[in-house]
Amino acid sequence: MDRNFLKKLFYPFILALFTFLCVLLILPENSVWGSEGDWFSQHLAVAEQFRAMFYETGQLLPDYSLAGAGSNIYDFSYYGLLRLDVLISLLLPWAPMAWVLSVYAILEIAAGSILCCCWLKKHLELPFFAFLGGILYSCAGCFYQSHHQVMFVNYLPFLLLALLGVDRILAKGRHGLLVCSLAMAYLHSYYFAPSVLAVVFLYFLYRLYFGGAAGSRMGPGRMWQAWVRLFFSIGISIGITAALLLPTGLDLLSTKKDAGIPPALSEIFSIQLSMESLLYHPGGCGLTLVCLYTLLLSLRRKGSRLLSAALLACLTVNTFPYLLSGLLYIRYKVLVPLIPLILLLCTQTLERLYSGKERHSLPCGLLCLLPIRYVTSAEAVTADAWMTATAFGAAAIVGVYAKAHPEKKNWGSPALRLPLYLLLCLPPAITCITVSSNDQFISASDNRQEVFSKAELEGLGLNKNYRFDCLTEPYANVNVMPVSGLGSTAMYSSVTDSSYANFFYNIARNPIRVRNRVALMTDANPFFAYLMGIRYIQAKDSRLPLGYQPIAEKDGIVIAEHSGVLPIAYTSTALMPQEEFEKLEFPYTLEALTRYTITGQPLEENNNGGAAGTKGSIRKEGITTADAFLETSRITPVSIETLTGKELAGLLPDTPGISLQQDENGSVLSVSLKKEMQVSLPLRQPLEDNILICSFGAESPKGHEVTIDINGIRNKLSSKRAAYPNENHVFTYLISSSQNTETLEISLKPGKYLLSEFQFWVMDTAQWGNPTAEAAKFQQGKGSHLLEGNVSCGEGSYFVTSYPYRDGYQAWVDGEPVSIQAVNTSFVGFPLDAGSHEIIISYQPPGKTVGIAISALSLLLFFVGLLFGNCPTMHFPKHRSPFYIDKLNRKEDLL
Repeated sequence: MDRNFLKKLFYPFILALFTFLCVLLILPENSVWGSEGDWFSQHLAVAEQFRAMFYETGQLLPDYSLAGAGSNIYDFSYYGLLRLDVLISLLLPWAPMAWVLSVYAILEIAAGSILCCCWLKKHLELPFFAFLGGILYSCAGCFYQSHHQVMFVNYLPFLLLALLGVDRILAKGRHGLLVCSLAMAYLHSYYFAPSVLAVVFLYFLYRLYFGGAAGSRMGPGRMWQAWVRLFFSIGISIGITAALLLPTGLDLLSTKKDAGIPPALSEIFSIQLSMESLLYHPGGCGLTLVCLYTLLLSLRRKGSRLLSAALLACLTVNTFPYLLSGLLYIRYKVLVPLIPLILLLCTQTLERLYSGKERHSLPCGLLCLLPIRYVTSAEAVTADAWMTATAFGAAAIVGVYAKAHPEKKNWGSPALRLPLYLLLCLPPAITCITVSSNDQFISASDNRQEVFSKAELEGLGLNKNYRFDCLTEPYANVNVMPVSGLGSTAMYSSVTDSSYANFFYNIARNPIRVRNRVALMTDANPFFAYLMGIRYIQAKDSRLPLGYQPIAEKDGIVIAEHSGVLPIAYTSTALMPQEEFEKLEFPYTLEALTRYTITGQPLEENNNGGAAGTKGSIRKEGITTADAFLETSRITPVSIETLTGKELAGLLPDTPGISLQQDENGSVLSVSLKKEMQVSLPLRQPLEDNILICSFGAESPKGHEVTIDINGIRNKLSSKRAAYPNENHVFTYLISSSQNTETLEISLKPGKYLLSEFQFWVMDTAQWGNPTAEAAKFQQGKGSHLLEGNVSCGEGSYFVTSYPYRDGYQAWVDGEPVSIQAVNTSFVGFPLDAGSHEIIISYQPPGKTVGIAISALSLLLFFVGLLFGNCPTMHFPKHRSPFYIDKLNRKEDLL
């Protein structure tokens, strides 16, 4: 084998070896390369859901997901519907998804460091510094995020290929590599597409005008052609991925994203001197002081001054991350794509320091110490500064000694001086390994998402006209679909239908058990379960809600069934107009939802035979007003004394850390605990076939987190500093059990907070639900059809589903299209004439058909461009090649 070829492979081999060694040092035994939290509950579970849907539908881009009671599939495109590891998993149905994602992530880190080295080598005289850049890349924040938030970094290898594609456009006028790499970056993580394009644009400007790529050697005509090639490549790459980007964009516009508290103008235009965006923090670039120091030194050079200034502005002025995040928030994760450009200037500066063409700067070094005053980990910055100074000092001492003693040739040899620069890799390597080692990795034997195998669940013969929710480990299972074709009400995605999310938390009053409202995690809510058709649940055998009976058991976990809930689709003649429903207050709204179908038509229209353009007429006697309902309500307000036999003051006599106060609104409990406290309150009479409804206010004077569990149901008020504060200031508990409830088991988490406005109700469930509801005989349709079936109904009926109402639904009755209405405040339904009807309901994401057409046309243009678009005028002869010009300039400088 050619010795030169082996020499070229040396640095890539060492980089791959370094990556795998870091993984071995970090990863615990019998674990996968993924951590507790979002990786487990979102990246892994959603990828498995994609794979299952592919085998069910045979489509790479299905229309609909059964998660979240029924969702636009593009609600999940934030996680990469068509990213490469998911596509590979389709070819490996036998391979556990956790291992597919883990292996792919590790290979991506290695590939990224090798590509970074190869790209940097084109800009450097000495390959050693390109290798050094590859090491710094491996130790950056991308290493941590590869097992934590995959989409933050999984596009980086394709970004590096895109930068090579820019070089290829300038050198040869060919755009294929740039188009393909940009398209792959979008498919992996569309959220970072603006940042990726910004980096490509910055690099193009740098190469074209400031980096010697063309400059005065390229005429105006060739520079114009280069610009045309760039914009053509960007446009075609966006067009190729329009099948993903266009429906995703329309989906984002159709709903409201929870971005937390909007930043103030003063914050948007502020400057952050902690350099959290660049240094250490895994939520940013995760680099170290050597990169900051070399960025500052780069300001002194004419060729790199503008690029360095642009990078420093992005890293310090909050306006730039705010713009790159789509005006949602200020998050430094959008600056991760800057890593390659930062390393470009870093390695160029290090090489110039080594060759003596650049001198160290004491002012720049002192500026690097500025973050010590603003960061919480000042010790890490100080240690980094000492190690970086030691490395530079050792290299300088050796260089000075070699010049002073020219007879000692060994002291001046690169074999002695270059390895000293490897000391600069110690701080990033230590930081990388330390931060990643503190993460909680998932055990390879973790079965929380598959307590019961799919074969075991399929063997139970579950009715797929209902839903299945996991109450065990709700965060881990929030995106898990354990049975093919059986939906769930839960979901956790960056994009959620705002109408359904509002119903989930504000109307159905499901407890908020995490720090945000984005995660829709169900708990034991009997009203919600009845209305949404949650016939099957996975729960602990000691925590079965009212009405559920076990049908399978394993290790204390049961599959339980409640045959009395509503199906996904049914007809109803018990109606209440929306205007009457809005007159009710909590908790009577919950009872009304279970007894009636809430229609959007005003009372006058209902009484006069329906609104124009709708099918069916409504009988006046089938309509209930708010006042008539309240006269027959089965909910009774009760006091704490009625429930427990004691007043609130008597329940907590002399309890350390809890005191009772009085204000104009009544009793206020002041809680101040340093550790968790358990309180057991016996009930005067056990709850038998009743639902206990509890509600009280929760506030933290200092804006800290508040968490309280009652009988296993958790409510949390997030800290005011949380990324997406949940604003859960009213804790609601809907307590029921398949057995008699004799006590309230309360767990108070540590902290200082105030509890007030205590309210309690009891509901008798002897007469439960909507007696007029008749299940529709339907089956799940194929393609875009969600259901197909037949119903028989009397006069004044509504066809009701629990599919969340949103754009994209269509319905046909007896082959004729009908207008869809929002029923039960947030779901799909419409009125029906008396008789038997054939009904079809379908869903197609808005923009999908147009997006696919644009992608097909763009692919055609791309291949035509490859065949006929490589203009000879764009080809640079070797003596005019931009990289050849750079090489000449650098050699002249060295001479």
